[in-house]
Amino acid sequence: MRPLSRWEDPIGKKITFAVSGRALTCEIVGVVGDVRPNGLDSAPRLEIYLPYAQSPASLVTWVVRTTGDPLKELSAIKGKIREGNPTQTFLSIATMDHLVDRTITQRRFNLMLLGSFAKVIVENHDVHPIEREKFKREYERMVITRLDLMIDPMIKCR
Repeated sequence: MRPLSRWEDPIGKKITFAVSGRALTCEIVGVVGDVRPNGLDSAPRLEIYLPYAQSPASLVTWVVRTTGDPLKELSAIKGKIREGNPTQTFLSIATMDHLVDRTITQRRFNLMLLGSFAKVIVENHDVHPIEREKFKREYERMVITRLDLMIDPMIKCR
């Protein structure tokens, strides 16, 4: 499957690709933004979403938008899904906040570790007091900025 041109309107075009060893031709009815299923820092990749009724899969991912706390809505969401499929099981349940947090945990730890080492080195070496204070202010500003981005990674997209 070749990617469509960035300037070409894909709606209504037909694409053919393999699903479970058989060729499937579909019409494009919508387009989503970049998909990064391997983490926020991974390269975006092409994804195709098919209606479950047309291409049943053994594993299904449900993404549900709520107006309140998603965990408080969980039993109602499961009930609605089971109306369509009474035998539906749920292997893993997570909020988007949890999934985003999981993708940046290692990066957050590495940044804090690196920053701590940098601070120890500066504080324990013979650096002029004025330069030391300047570094400390810049270090604190940098760490606060980085933590803001880690707490709300969507800031980068705004």
